[in-house]
Amino acid sequence: MQQNNKQIKDKRKTFLSHLEELRWTLFIAFITIIIGFIISFKLRYEIIKFLCQPIKPLYQSENILSFLQAISPAEGFLLSIKTSLWTAILITAPILLGLLFQFVKPGLKKQEKKSLFAPLFATIPLFLIGASFAYYLALPKILAFFHNYNIEMGISNDWRLSEYLSFVLQMIFIFGICFQLPLCILLLVKLGLLEQKTMQSSRRYAYIIILIISAILTPTPDMITLLLLALPLIILYEICILISRLIK
Repeated sequence: MQQNNKQIKDKRKTFLSHLEELRWTLFIAFITIIIGFIISFKLRYEIIKFLCQPIKPLYQSENILSFLQAISPAEGFLLSIKTSLWTAILITAPILLGLLFQFVKPGLKKQEKKSLFAPLFATIPLFLIGASFAYYLALPKILAFFHNYNIEMGISNDWRLSEYLSFVLQMIFIFGICFQLPLCILLLVKLGLLEQKTMQSSRRYAYIIILIISAILTPTPDMITLLLLALPLIILYEICILISRLIK
């Protein structure tokens, strides 16, 4: 009886210590994001101007913001907060991932720690590659398509600033998240849930799925935009097959 009571007390202590650790982890994460937000808000004009660069060739003007409209009085201010918050999450992501890893590390086995460490900290470089791909290659073509289509239809291209930036941020995050594909695959391989032979034999199906997902995520009906997302994912899939062969 006393032994059972002791076990219950030990479990309760363990639970409370984990709860306290979670509280401090969330607190540090919150403070980190707040600091990132303050920095981003101070640089809000430069950030918004940077996000507007993909439409610069369409308007051929140095002051691109003058071509975008703010419909409501508070739109510019609210947009600055939204953009600063997303930027803060992005720039603090390495710290947030480090906090996450430190929190879950005590409950992981040695092999699980090794399997999780590399993929977790490779998310940022891959996300940045995907985001850069969207910003420098995909977005100029997508925006040019919509701009020229409106002209052909006789519609004025008076784009709203908030909707434009929401669209740009959405595309950047879609490409950044899609570029996490190799991490998901390699993690499954290292955990023994997926084999290299399976990846090779199901290559055709994987290509079809990638094309379908790319068609859903890309907003334009042209093949060029679709392939801008699909081709990198197919290449990354092939790289995963090679790496999984080395892992085994």
